[in-house]
Amino acid sequence: MSLSFLNSLKNWQVFLILAAIVFLIYGQAIYFDFSYLDDNVLLIDNYYSISHPSNVLEVFKHDVFNSRSGSDYFYRPLLTVSFMVDVLFGAKNTAGPYHFSNILFHLLAVFLLFIFLQKLNYGKFLSFLASLFFAVHPALSQTVSWIPGRNDSLLAVLILASFIFLIDYLKSHKAIKLGWHLIFFLAALFSKETALFALAVFGAYIVLHRKEIFSDGQIAISKFLYLFIGWIIGLIFWFFLRGQALGGGVVNMSMAQAVRSVFNALPAMFLYIGKIVFPFNLSVLPVLQDSTLAYGIIATLLLAAAIFLNRRSLNWPNIIFGSFWFLVFLIPASLQPDQQIAQLFIEHRLYLPIIGFIIIFLEIYLSVQKDRPSGSRRLWASLFVLVIISFSAINFFHNRVFADRISFWQNAADNSPHSPLAHRNLGAMYWLDGRADEAGKEYEQALKLNPNEPMAHNNLGLIYAQKGDFENAVKEYETELKIDPYYGNALYNLGLAYWAMGKKENAAEKWRETIVVDPDYFNAYRSLIVFYQEGGQKDQADKLLSELQRLGGL
Repeated sequence: MSLSFLNSLKNWQVFLILAAIVFLIYGQAIYFDFSYLDDNVLLIDNYYSISHPSNVLEVFKHDVFNSRSGSDYFYRPLLTVSFMVDVLFGAKNTAGPYHFSNILFHLLAVFLLFIFLQKLNYGKFLSFLASLFFAVHPALSQTVSWIPGRNDSLLAVLILASFIFLIDYLKSHKAIKLGWHLIFFLAALFSKETALFALAVFGAYIVLHRKEIFSDGQIAISKFLYLFIGWIIGLIFWFFLRGQALGGGVVNMSMAQAVRSVFNALPAMFLYIGKIVFPFNLSVLPVLQDSTLAYGIIATLLLAAAIFLNRRSLNWPNIIFGSFWFLVFLIPASLQPDQQIAQLFIEHRLYLPIIGFIIIFLEIYLSVQKDRPSGSRRLWASLFVLVIISFSAINFFHNRVFADRISFWQNAADNSPHSPLAHRNLGAMYWLDGRADEAGKEYEQALKLNPNEPMAHNNLGLIYAQKGDFENAVKEYETELKIDPYYGNALYNLGLAYWAMGKKENAAEKWRETIVVDPDYFNAYRSLIVFYQEGGQKDQADKLLSELQRLGGL
């Protein structure tokens, strides 16, 4: 595709080309199932809530997992709202409609990136090439093909839209542009906490481009004053609603913990850089212990060499801006609120930061191409076509690991053998498929890696219970409850084991405890109703039946 041909196209025609390529690669995801990493909790377990449009305001009152306990870290109501829209258009307990929406969100992010790069004066041709690179990059496939990965594409859409209007506002001083910038920024905050870091990136853009922004003196100062006031109002509103829903700070960790978490994750910077330049070692659940940093070190050295060799002709404000974008938006991937859980460096977190890397690439390309003959440009164009074809092929085939829960967790266990989470959840998938012996081996491997791995003892208890060995089942459930006394499943399952052993009073006690820790645990209500009915306690049974009906459990 020649420069002159592309420049002759209207934006909507460019969008059609990008859309065709995106659907060619990701169209297969429409037929994918759930992965059972968060999507089962967000969509299957929470279906009753998200299937009622009247609950749209309720999602702003609790964490994204609908725990209602204020104990979670993630306040992302717009993600839930997007799932509610999917349900309105036909999504139920099938994954296809959710996957289709994920593709659309990715496509929208690609379109906005094309517009954003033109706002940064890269021209239609380079903006198209960069957007195409973003559209097909294999390291971003998790954002598109894993349903909860939508959180990052939604965030990118809102941040890019906000940035586009910010640039327009700084150039035009029109209140409508400021309004849209603030609306999209506020929406980004309600989609993912990472949006907080956008303020630093907005500020970096203003400082690095201050000559053109502040050229009109006092008027430019008023521009910034209105902007600053708008940011403050938006932050106060977001902090208030988040505090009402969850309580605590942004990440519920001290500054010392945050610094330590970021410091411990520094090697992962090479991991992410390597996956941008050499996306050959992809994994759905990467951990540092099982990942190679070699690709990242090589990529960093190559990048540093390219910058050094072209240092005199580079546009340094944009190089700094791109680097700052990449690093700042990647910081949240390093924050680990629960210090007891091994850090995961999942690839969907690259989705927004990679835009900063793209800006660096564009600046290096422009520097290299200065005063070069047309033959050199044709060589670069050929190399780019080769990269796009290679990345598209890698992406197309890697996508298939998201096809179903077994493929997903098998990839996790194969690529991260030291991850107890990967083995525990692969075991859970085997259990759901009726492969109890294989499930037991995976649970045991998870506990070998981490004796306190959450849910693993409970899941082993289920295997013992299925075999009729209720004594050992009780031991496993009790061990699980020592790790987490508020785990509703373990309490409920312990009640079932007691019931099977004839200890019905003990069973009822555990089911009552289940309802206390999880008021929406419908099976505990049903089991207690049976207990009261068998015991002739009709009033108690009727009371629970009415409560169950009120909660929507009938």
